[in-house]
Amino acid sequence: MHRDEGKDKNVFKESFEIVDEEKPIVLIKAKVNGRGPYTFAVDISSSLTIISVDLAEDMDLEVTGRKEGLSAGMKVAILLSEVDSVDVGGAQVRNLQVGIMDLLGLTTVLQKSIDGVLGYNFLKEFKVTIDYRNKMLVLEK
Repeated sequence: MHRDEGKDKNVFKESFEIVDEEKPIVLIKAKVNGRGPYTFAVDISSSLTIISVDLAEDMDLEVTGRKEGLSAGMKVAILLSEVDSVDVGGAQVRNLQVGIMDLLGLTTVLQKSIDGVLGYNFLKEFKVTIDYRNKMLVLEK
């Protein structure tokens, strides 16, 4: 986490890594319900923030519903739940609805362990800057 201390307290920075040049997926560290950090892919096209089945089971999340979604153009079943908070570099969204999905396919394709996907319902709360040159995700309230 890199917070601009002494500057704007509503600006949060988190360093990220790119999977590789062929798969330029942004991977960041996030905390869920104060636990972690966990590895999340940033996906501006995902309407929901997604938590892996394993992480949801580890956190004992309660399923509150179901919906159908798309993943790689294919229909998938998504379980719904809510977490108390998701925090990226100090930028926090509380009472966030999340989808629960098996992310094994994504983990296999990326050849990286992924615990979740940071989606639109988290990102929309901020002005988002992805600084690729400095590998920094900047979130402004």
